Amino acid sequence: MIDEEIYMNRKPTRLGAQGEQRPKMMSNNDIAKELQFSLQTVRRLIDSGAMPEPYRIGRLVRTPREIFEKWVDLGCPDLRIESKQAEFKNEKPLRGSKAKNVVKEQKVAELLATAKDRGFKLQVATELMQ
Repeated sequence: MIDEEIYMNRKPTRLGAQGEQRPKMMSNNDIAKELQFSLQTVRRLIDSGAMPEPYRIGRLVRTPREIFEKWVDLGCPDLRIESKQAEFKNEKPLRGSKAKNVVKEQKVAELLATAKDRGFKLQVATELMQ
């Protein structure tokens, strides 16, 4: 009876082409074979941020199979922030010095908020910001 319950409630394992169990982590070569891309294309996609970021352990670069398979199941969406910014009507993503200025302004705003929370007087700083 117990054996039957265990058998009925077991989780299916993903098996490879020859029936062997597939590893939990994938190298860039494994990803290239799976997608039928060149290794260079996979590296470009990772470097540009279009693919899920792999884990780096020393010199090893590995992507969890579960994350990779979910990404493929979703239709390989572009994961870059620029593409998300460009979804708005007729807006182009910020590049170069404009993007750096936005980041600097965000950091200044965060610093001002932190200073206010700690009770500092910010009359001069807020006047300069306006």
